This record gives sequence, structure tokens and C-alpha cells, in this order.
Amino acid sequence: LRLAYGRTDSEFGRFPNAVSTAGTVFDATGNRIPYAPENTYAAGVDVDVPLAGDWRGYFRADWTYVDDQFFDAENSLARLIPSYDVLDL
Repeated sequence: LRLAYGRTDSEFGRFPNAVSTAGTVFDATGNRIPYAPENTYAAGVDVDVPLAGDWRGYFRADWTYVDDQFFDAENSLARLIPSYDVLDL
């Protein structure tokens, strides 16, 4: 069994002359850093099963969750990347 948790508390410090995706200057001080989800979770399990004779069966499953994240320094809700889950079997 594998379990993992990641927390990122990232935001711009003093950033009064940020440039928006439209090319205008704005104050991004205190905004979250783009592409930096606040929380990530992961879990996984491996199962090794004896079968007939020398044969063995192996199964693995992994799940990952990634929190929402901003696309730009403006922290525009219109460009918010929603949280998502991934399940690998």
C-alpha cells in the first residue's frame, strides 16, 4: 500500500508589474502561482497472487488527485484548471 500527500502554499510575494495574457500590467501580489495545485493526493496498491504451478498473478492500481490550479498570474476564474482524478489499473 502506498499513500502520499503534497501541499504547496505558493503565491507571488511583491509582484506589482505583472503582465497579463492580454498584455496589460497589473498587480499580482498575493496571487497563487500558475500551475501549482494547492493539494495533491495519491494512493496505490500492489497485489501478487499465486496461481497454478509456477504461475503468479500481479495486479496494481494507482489513484491520483490534483487540486484546481490557475492558468495565469491573474488567477482568472475563466481560465481555472479544475481539479481532477486519475485512476490507473
